[in-house]
Amino acid sequence: TKAAPWGVEEIVMIERSDQAFSRDEFLRRNGLVKAALAEKGLDALFVTEQANLIWLTGYTAQSAYVEQSLVIDPSREEPMLCVRLQDHPAALALSFMDRERIDGFPEHLIANPDENGYDRMAARMADCGLGKGQLGVEMGELSLNAVKHLERIFSDATLVDATGLVTWLRLEKSDEEIAVMKEAAASGDEALRVAVERIAPGVLERDAVRAAIDTLITGANGVPGTQVHSANFCTTPLTGTSHLWWSDHVYGPGSQINIELGGTRHCYCS
Repeated sequence: TKAAPWGVEEIVMIERSDQAFSRDEFLRRNGLVKAALAEKGLDALFVTEQANLIWLTGYTAQSAYVEQSLVIDPSREEPMLCVRLQDHPAALALSFMDRERIDGFPEHLIANPDENGYDRMAARMADCGLGKGQLGVEMGELSLNAVKHLERIFSDATLVDATGLVTWLRLEKSDEEIAVMKEAAASGDEALRVAVERIAPGVLERDAVRAAIDTLITGANGVPGTQVHSANFCTTPLTGTSHLWWSDHVYGPGSQINIELGGTRHCYCS
């Protein structure tokens, strides 16, 4: 290891992985957010929603159970990301930004009632001259306690609920996004075809699901899946339900099966 910006011990062998999207694509997305901030008179944006953080950075690790955050500073080309120290290597590997724009907060801030990862980001923002003025914050998925915590640590700023600002910008897809979504759709189509082919009287439900999941991982047209979002099979006598995991049910003649699945590429599910 070696000392990295902000005192984080950086794992030297971690290098940036191949990116799902080009740097220009990520800068385009961040540019849209900066334009929206200017329109609304906001000095910066504090991003807390995982889907928006993924869209703006490329960091797809499943680490949103702690107080990770992203700050969009209109005066800087790249955003600033703060994740749990344990997840710092993954952020270095997956995010499009330069290494000095990625921080990791220490483990003693986990489940700490007085101070957490948001405090770490607030300190970094203060170092950059941020944390005052009109600060947009994604509050929609935060608990009341989390919002109160942010109000305390940003006492010199006026917090403005910016929930939905990034989400609405994501609706219009770029050519790069559409290409990935088509790959995900092809994987989902193939998994559905395999599942239908596998289902027959006497077959265990879990075996049909396994065949579908194998296909979602393998993908289609030589392009693998990158995650398994869901594979829910709701079968007689539970046909009227939804979002259930598989069971030991054995298919019989006349069984009705509702299949919920989708191919996934880089967190785009079709």
